[in-house]
Amino acid sequence: MFTRNTLIAALLLFAGVSANAQNYLSGTRLRLVEPLPTQVYGGVLIPPTPTLADVLFTFPSVGGYLLVDDGSGKGAWLVGGNPLTATGLLGSTTAQDVSFIAGGTSNVRMRLEDDVKAVSLPDQTAMRFMEPTANGTNYTSVAAQAQVGDITYTLPNTIGAPGQVLAIADVPAPTATSATLFWKTQTLPGNIELGYIPADEQIPASCDVRFTYNATVAGTYMIKSHMKWTSTMYATKTPELCWNLPTGATITYRWNSVDFPNAVAQQGTSNTAAATAIQLGNQTEEFSITGVITVTTPGTIDFRLGKTGGTWTTLEGSYMIVVQP
Repeated sequence: MFTRNTLIAALLLFAGVSANAQNYLSGTRLRLVEPLPTQVYGGVLIPPTPTLADVLFTFPSVGGYLLVDDGSGKGAWLVGGNPLTATGLLGSTTAQDVSFIAGGTSNVRMRLEDDVKAVSLPDQTAMRFMEPTANGTNYTSVAAQAQVGDITYTLPNTIGAPGQVLAIADVPAPTATSATLFWKTQTLPGNIELGYIPADEQIPASCDVRFTYNATVAGTYMIKSHMKWTSTMYATKTPELCWNLPTGATITYRWNSVDFPNAVAQQGTSNTAAATAIQLGNQTEEFSITGVITVTTPGTIDFRLGKTGGTWTTLEGSYMIVVQP
């Protein structure tokens, strides 16, 4: 004979059994279903099998989500860290890219490409290298600008020497989309500061050294000079140019008058011991020297000045430059 309390308990049990979906805990799995009359399916948590010991899932002390789904079928676990007995892997086992987001599903900051061996950063995103300090906030950033096509740079396979720079190699030849980089020894002009010829200096009777350059490597050196002179006697007395070169070196040069570009032009000689007389047409005149020196054995290049007579004085703005090959 049912008592009133027994009848109520039986009705509650019957109502629970006849519902469309129920939450239950069994020996193999945990099933959670929303408490709605029309809800049939739910989430099922299945333990790993076989297990040699209990598997613990420690939940954080604050609310949140363990599984994130943006509705398109992709999911990602948010894991704070677990001890591993083998190499841990994070990514996709199917033909899908893996994207890392920050601040929302549309804010992709990095993408692991599935179809190529590449890591992509979305547009207007830069790779930052933070400064090597514990609390440093400064960084060096590498970013691309707007382009009409893809560009690939292949880095050298060695470490460069001090002072070398990265340059585009001739072989393999660069294309519109790719280039191979190599370490190049930077070639700089000769010491221009030391190449200035002092002003108000009297040219000696013999060819004396006025500029010295140390040619450290074999090759073709370009020379450039601009001279300004003045004299009280210029009709029959002329300046002279001569050189000291390394053993086996040759020189070819041409000098041109600024005031008389067509009337005064002379080819220099490869005989470094001989002097080239400069026939000037005015009392005060300036002229330029251009040419090349071919060096086979490294050594010293001396630019020398002299005169056949008279009084010749250098003016401000006279210089000599040697450009290393």
